[in-house]
Amino acid sequence: METDALGHKVMDKRQGHESLLAVAGAVTLEEVNFVGAKVLEFIAEFAKPTTPLPAAIVACVPKKVHIEGAGETRFKISSIEITDASKAGLDEPIQPEPEIFLPST
Repeated sequence: METDALGHKVMDKRQGHESLLAVAGAVTLEEVNFVGAKVLEFIAEFAKPTTPLPAAIVACVPKKVHIEGAGETRFKISSIEITDASKAGLDEPIQPEPEIFLPST
């Protein structure tokens, strides 16, 4: 939805893979780690007193949700719930995505 609203163009998986192959040899792990650390500093250092505040948290949520026994109701979430979910996510191990085979035809 955000992509459409802002007029961004999105690559499909094949285009993304081809773009990755085109630049993969020119990018080092050190460069990726350096840029990633700067861009994600507010996440990597989440909840520490010296952490910079994020500019925004963007989420796509439904207008209504179905609750068993209660029917449809307005979706509601508080800033405390968002913070708690972010903190809980920091405790979960990160797993790499599986390798994806892209057929040539």
